[in-house]
Amino acid sequence: MTEKNNNNQNSIKNKKVSFKNTFPKNNKKDFSFLMESKYVQKWIKNVKSTNARLSTLHKYCEFLDKTPDELILEHHEDIKLDPKDQVEIGKNQLLAFFNYLTGEKNETNDKMIDKSISKNSARQYVFSKLMSFFKRNLVPITFQKGDIPKEDEGTKDKVWRKGEERIMVDNKKDCIKSIIDSFNDIRNRTIIHCKVSSGLDDIDLFNLKVEDYRKGYYPEYKICFISRNRIKNGEYYQTFFTSEACKMIDLYLEDRKRKEEKITNNSWLFVGNKRNNKTKKYSQLNPITFSEDLKNVCEKLDIKNVTSKSFRRWFNSELKRNGVDFEIVERMMGHKFGVSTRYKEVFEDPDAFAKIFIEKIEQYLIIGNGIRKISKLDKEVEKLKIDNEALRNEMVNMKEMMGEFVSALYFSSIDDGTKDPTDERKEFDPDKLKEVFEKYFKKSK
Repeated sequence: MTEKNNNNQNSIKNKKVSFKNTFPKNNKKDFSFLMESKYVQKWIKNVKSTNARLSTLHKYCEFLDKTPDELILEHHEDIKLDPKDQVEIGKNQLLAFFNYLTGEKNETNDKMIDKSISKNSARQYVFSKLMSFFKRNLVPITFQKGDIPKEDEGTKDKVWRKGEERIMVDNKKDCIKSIIDSFNDIRNRTIIHCKVSSGLDDIDLFNLKVEDYRKGYYPEYKICFISRNRIKNGEYYQTFFTSEACKMIDLYLEDRKRKEEKITNNSWLFVGNKRNNKTKKYSQLNPITFSEDLKNVCEKLDIKNVTSKSFRRWFNSELKRNGVDFEIVERMMGHKFGVSTRYKEVFEDPDAFAKIFIEKIEQYLIIGNGIRKISKLDKEVEKLKIDNEALRNEMVNMKEMMGEFVSALYFSSIDDGTKDPTDERKEFDPDKLKEVFEKYFKKSK
């Protein structure tokens, strides 16, 4: 190892960051010092949301008293050994770190955590985030079936409930609609429409710009095509906002304009509440803000186990149970899978994909009254508008007729010696009155 690398490693080791909680939410601590490692740079390349990854790696380095470079190099040294001599250092250290996080005794050192976390959370940090660090740096750590601790069963009830009563599959759409209707602000209502119509998770949805919406919009279909790489796993996705969601986005953007926000193509599609008074631009929406708003609404409705991630799960199951092809759903959600020749041309042609979405998919994702889903009430309202227009025209005719009718009846007082000599009004003219009636009735016919 060169002197420069040694200096880098020592600088990383000397960086100490205290953790009030094990993995605090909305962690704003600076872990940029870890970027001195070329292995960390490779790990987070093209990843937009890096703080959670870096904080996890930092905690792991603290646990083992090693730098990121030392972790990678010792694993590569282990790999060079004859298979029977390999100590599987990576596998054993990750399992020890899992035990450490959950408050159990580990076989690597005597360290005990101050505040343990759940097994399910520890699984995510250890066997997802940290495993990706080694995978990106070509360290093949493999676990046999049964090596990775199982999730705690029953610790998290994912069944949607109204009070204690289970919300059945066929009633989930009504449940989503009640949540939407209970929000007072148009932003959160729009977010849910977008989530259930596209299957996007928070981080991908809230990283969209206004330009993404405008470029993907199909005026003839009134839907929006969105295609990018997922921030979480880098997988490519192609999905849509329904006509209903697009209508809500338009209303939301108009509402922001009324509040004197300067909206450009580079503006975030969904924004927080903080505005720069100089530029009149708002900050990017924090997913925690939406999650808290959703939690408050669900508590008021006594709806349990519905979180921001629930809408993505609903999108997945709703389309598959209605017969939408597995490959199409997987592509829309950005899951890793091989594309067969059957859909290769469709995925390469957004126009063809949009037509499939309109004809075979959108109907299952409409929550309320979308542009192509006009309810009986909407039809009645439309009929009333037509009737009201006809009534207004009739009233104009009546007003004209009454004016002429009064004019025909407008005659001078009887000449009994009291008539004002300056009064120039004419006597009553029966022919004039007859003319008015004929004119009006002729117009009515």
